[in-house]
Amino acid sequence: MMVMLNGRLVPPEEALVRADSPAFQYGLGVFQTLRTYPPAGIFRPQAHLERLVESARILEIPLVVPLADMEDMLLRMADCASQTDPAAPLRFKLVMTGHDVILTAQPLTVNPVLCQGVALLPVEGCRSLPAVKALAYLDSLVPHRKAELAGCHDALLVDPQGMISEGAFSNVFWFEGERLLTRKEGVLPGVTRQAVMESSPFPVEWGEVSLERVQTMPEVFLTQTTTGVLPVTSIGGQPVGRGTPGPRTLEVMTAFDALTKKERR
Repeated sequence: MMVMLNGRLVPPEEALVRADSPAFQYGLGVFQTLRTYPPAGIFRPQAHLERLVESARILEIPLVVPLADMEDMLLRMADCASQTDPAAPLRFKLVMTGHDVILTAQPLTVNPVLCQGVALLPVEGCRSLPAVKALAYLDSLVPHRKAELAGCHDALLVDPQGMISEGAFSNVFWFEGERLLTRKEGVLPGVTRQAVMESSPFPVEWGEVSLERVQTMPEVFLTQTTTGVLPVTSIGGQPVGRGTPGPRTLEVMTAFDALTKKERR
């Protein structure tokens, strides 16, 4: 792992958080996860930085490093980290507290089996500040771990009225005929989600759906920074459609893959 603290490359053991920092004591900080799609650079870094700044604004965390300097950190880190193997994808985590900006980079490995379909575990709950990626991440982490312990890829968050919102670590889409739908309010405005909406060969609409109904949908998929687009083949132990990636989802995956190849940074 490579680590940059306030613009300086440092050994991981020297990237320390102050003991009196609200980030350490209360989890008051924000973060973003980014990745590369070689041979392109970091995918949509500006969109991630804008979301980081918005999260900080909501939590009233001051910008300790100017936005332009954070973008420079990302680009310099990408250059350094890609020298070992330029063809290997990289995963970045950018963390901002009220005192520091910490950036890490490490190789990203995505199991190709995931593209054959993943299972979701319905879990009642929601994130208290869905538009914010905060260091206090238990609203997402606890459901996600429940899902992993059940042998699932992610948790599907369900509100007390039985309506789904998002995955613990992902956004959710579903098909109704030729229309592609996703929830607008009360979810993370995902960068990959937005890219899929732009590149989709199908018309995209805002919508809401209950857990009971989404389990009857012919095609459901997730979007996430590290994994891109993943077909959902099971929800709560019930198969989605035929239990295999649907043809429309495969078209969306192809379109998104083409977009990542087209965009350069």
